[in-house]
Amino acid sequence: FVSDLDEFLHVGTEHDWSPPMYFQGPFLSFLRINREKGIETIVALLNFVTDRWIDNRDEPPPAIHVSVGGDDIAFFGSSEAYYWYRDSVRSPNVVVPALMALERWLYLYLDHDESIAPIVQQILSTSRSTALLGVLAAVGRKSPKLFNDELRALVPVWQLQVWEETYRLQQHESLVGM
Repeated sequence: FVSDLDEFLHVGTEHDWSPPMYFQGPFLSFLRINREKGIETIVALLNFVTDRWIDNRDEPPPAIHVSVGGDDIAFFGSSEAYYWYRDSVRSPNVVVPALMALERWLYLYLDHDESIAPIVQQILSTSRSTALLGVLAAVGRKSPKLFNDELRALVPVWQLQVWEETYRLQQHESLVGM
């Protein structure tokens, strides 16, 4: 199954990644076998998809800037891409399980009281996709104390706060409308 979006972003595959779950595909295994290479693989996939998204736009998209260790890192993508890990309506087929695997793997780290600081640093310093910021924010929602240290760089990014609040209100409205 290849959707129009998958074809548009050049990530169409013969494999059907449905239902999208963290155990679909090799991503969780990659992370378990070799943390750095697993993250590198997921980041490379997301950077590729994000670059295709940028290439297929009429105008360059605005960047979201995150300060990481004194460096200003530009991330690209819409609020839609930010929520790809939740399998939103317009999510690339192969990307969703990769993001879900990363999210699940980070939760496992937290459950074992292991620091995710080096992981967050690797993701923030090598990624260009707001989709990965969405996963990191989700992990922060599970463990808010992370916003005091490991995820502190995300706190001043007003666009992320707007996207989070908009999503929360949409979820509330859909529940009220039921």
